[in-house]
Amino acid sequence: MIVIFWAAFFLVVYTYIGYPLAILVLSKTRELSTQVELRDWPAVTIIVPFCNESGRVHPKLATLKALNYAGDVQIVFVSDGEEDDTAEVIRRCAASGVDVVILPARSGKPAALNAAMVVARHELVLFTDARQMVDQDALRSLVTSMLSYGEGCSQKVGAVSGELVFLDENKDEANIGLYWRYEKIIRQAESRYGSVPGVTGALYLIKKEYVRPLADDSLLDDFEMPLSALRAGERIIFDGGARVFDYPSENIEKEKARKIRTLAGNYQAFSRNAWLFVPLINPIWWQFISHKVLRLIVPYCLVALLVAPLFNFYGLYMWLWFAQVAFYFLAVGNVRGWVGCKRGLAAIARLFVELNVAAVMGAYKFYFGVVDARWERTA
Repeated sequence: MIVIFWAAFFLVVYTYIGYPLAILVLSKTRELSTQVELRDWPAVTIIVPFCNESGRVHPKLATLKALNYAGDVQIVFVSDGEEDDTAEVIRRCAASGVDVVILPARSGKPAALNAAMVVARHELVLFTDARQMVDQDALRSLVTSMLSYGEGCSQKVGAVSGELVFLDENKDEANIGLYWRYEKIIRQAESRYGSVPGVTGALYLIKKEYVRPLADDSLLDDFEMPLSALRAGERIIFDGGARVFDYPSENIEKEKARKIRTLAGNYQAFSRNAWLFVPLINPIWWQFISHKVLRLIVPYCLVALLVAPLFNFYGLYMWLWFAQVAFYFLAVGNVRGWVGCKRGLAAIARLFVELNVAAVMGAYKFYFGVVDARWERTA
């Protein structure tokens, strides 16, 4: 049991501390690519799927029309079924030069994206969701990152992820906490070192040649879509200057359901892309295993860390067991709003526990088939 305890301990520490430090250090060994000012801006197709979101159609159109981009832009709005008046509102957008696709019945986001790609005319495709507002310079930044980073580099860029920024009620950038900043640092380091294992679904640009039809039951289009570019040897990078704005969900339960769905999608994507686990095929095998896979294993390591000391309940192992119990006690205290447990370590403990519980629930929902590709609004 001692071997199990320390193996679990080092895996957890590596996943959340060792790997981030390693990728950060290694990223410093790579020179930053110099972006160049483009003279000829390529044409871009922008695809936005809607599902029972009629109130978001015109605000989304306005934010896309306001983009500071000199190249030709095709906007494609697709309605996933006609359950409310969303389809009719989208049809009226045709008068504003929008290409309209209406699915006869609700089929899910993957089917909506597949249908929209049929009418896509240009070689660069921008995917963005209905809810978020896009910064006026975001498209310009994404295109510049994709095309200029390839000049003089051995690897071209096949996809570029934007950055999702949360706003507060005053429309200022919200203080979304330590974890989100931690994730951003990792993504920036992975991007500089080579590639990020996935993009931000709210805003990403990809070469049309790498857009493959998604299975209708796909849960993570933003993870699966760029994989063909990665397998072809092109990079997937993160552009923190291409921003898309949203507000944090006020419905905690729906936000938890979204997180569980995302983690269930990881299991699904892994099962369909076994090549990701082969070092000789996956060019970012180390990043993929460290960032994506090990986080799904951590919950079971935490159980081992809690159980193993009970078989050697003395000295160091006894104190480590009590430390874990105290950590989880702080998490419970934060949930219940106990005095002294509303911030700091207690808030971190709660977030850590919730993320790992979501990983277990995601596995359960995937393996027992209780998750649906037809998405539900979380905000």
